[in-house]
Amino acid sequence: MSKPLPATMQAVEISAPGGPEVLKPVTRPLPVPKAHEVLVRVMAAGINGPDLMQRKGLYPAPAGASDLPGLEVSGEIVARGASVQRWAAGDQVIMHWNGSNWSIVSFPPPPGDTYQVLKGISAVSANDIWAVGYSQSAYFYGYRYAPLTYHWDGTSWSFVFNAGNIDEYFHAVAAIAANDVWAVGDNGQTQHWNGANWSRIAAPYPGLGGRLNGVAAASASDVWAAGYFGDGNQNQTWIDRYTIP
Repeated sequence: MSKPLPATMQAVEISAPGGPEVLKPVTRPLPVPKAHEVLVRVMAAGINGPDLMQRKGLYPAPAGASDLPGLEVSGEIVARGASVQRWAAGDQVIMHWNGSNWSIVSFPPPPGDTYQVLKGISAVSANDIWAVGYSQSAYFYGYRYAPLTYHWDGTSWSFVFNAGNIDEYFHAVAAIAANDVWAVGDNGQTQHWNGANWSRIAAPYPGLGGRLNGVAAASASDVWAAGYFGDGNQNQTWIDRYTIP
């Protein structure tokens, strides 16, 4: 049985034209999908050029469109309008904003009889976008998991093999350039895309089931990842930094 939807949601809005400091966390009423719309619980949002122009006050949102930044999102459908037949609550989706409307963009399922959960998305450009998460498949009386990586080439999404292992997850991705993408997940997992392959990169790991939930890059030689680990009593903040002298 699905949980009832809350009356409000958390969002980040542009409080006034300006720099990054004008982005403010707010609480807003939960939108109600119209007849041909779906409501998505956003797991990750991608920020690109038009979002930055909107933040600066150079690209006002079209009439009737949301004023919130984030032209690409991935997440889970939690409600649908009366005329929607193809999609149902619980479906995982990737959505794109073209400047006027949101649309759901299909992506291939991972190999095997699995269910995919997408957790992060990041864009280098309009034709170079990465989405990450994990697959879930039934295994005896439980489930097995594997990290997922998808790539958008401007036309379609494709499944890309990575260097992950069984029972690992991806939670976030930061795309810097076509040959420089980072993905992070549980148990200290950090992987890097060099333009041809994903590979595991060793990083400081305190152990005890730690998980990296976010990754961001100040530059190609200065990358940050943040999450938590357990010390046996409680969870502790965990931050890793990758640098090139």
